[in-house]
Amino acid sequence: MSAVHDLERDATLRPALVNELAQVDLNLLVTLQALLEEGSVTAAAGRLALSQSAVSHALRRLRRQFGDELLVRRGNRMVPTAEALRLQRPLGEALARVTAVLRRERELDPGRIERAFRLLAVDSAQIVLVPGLVRALRDLAPRASLEVQDLPGDEIAALLARGEFDLAVCYAGDLELPPQVRSETLFTARHVCLVRADLDLPERLSWRRYASLDHVVHRPRPSRYRFSTELDRELSRRGLQRRRLITVSSTLVIPEILLACDAVALLTEHEADECCARYPLRKVSPPFAARPFAESMLWDSRCSGDPEHRWLRELCRSACRSATSSEGADV
Repeated sequence: MSAVHDLERDATLRPALVNELAQVDLNLLVTLQALLEEGSVTAAAGRLALSQSAVSHALRRLRRQFGDELLVRRGNRMVPTAEALRLQRPLGEALARVTAVLRRERELDPGRIERAFRLLAVDSAQIVLVPGLVRALRDLAPRASLEVQDLPGDEIAALLARGEFDLAVCYAGDLELPPQVRSETLFTARHVCLVRADLDLPERLSWRRYASLDHVVHRPRPSRYRFSTELDRELSRRGLQRRRLITVSSTLVIPEILLACDAVALLTEHEADECCARYPLRKVSPPFAARPFAESMLWDSRCSGDPEHRWLRELCRSACRSATSSEGADV
């Protein structure tokens, strides 16, 4: 029964405690600490960059707050009362903790992060983002780890809200995101055609030549701004139709398929570059003007202020800047 009584007593005291804390001016406690350590209104005022009258006024308020003189004059100095001496140590510890909370992000030491960061990302985002992210974690946060998974479909917001993943990186234009999901563009991409290197094709395909090839359709989850449907409509408007040889959600199998037949795949340039680096494939321009689109970083708003999460987001920005700037330098 004593435990029940303790809970009831705590529940009764909690509103009173909240009201009492609401009446406390944290600046007064900072002033009290300075007065106790300096033993002088003048010295405390200089330390706090305040006027002497402001510090004297704060001392009067502190005396009313604690019901004690706190400091009394002895010759040219002010000495703490017994109550002030009793307060000095817990006051210093409390202010140190408050300062640590306020400065936590600024003083975050990545080397002390022990956390598994979890990301959802489409293939193009994994190609651009993950290598730089892994290098940064290895160098700056060796105790942290990274887990990257393919996007599951339309469950992104729920997975972020439940804290199962820290970030998602994808094209967000087709997604109906709730207000609590934050979005920020990480990099832009554009489409190119990927074909076998020895396939006799011009550098830019005509609509008719494009439609004549077999098509390996890459449809990541979530689908990239309904682009495939728009493309089929444009072909139909021109009296053309493409033959879908196969539709896949990952780029992993596309190179092997392209090497086995006279086919074309429409990928982001980042994905195509990765395939060309590993297989005898080449890029050609599609028959349309490939407009750039944004790949965005998504996260739940409850994580916005978390120092480690903010650090991760900045790491993602930096990794993408490095990856895209190095691509530009190679052109």
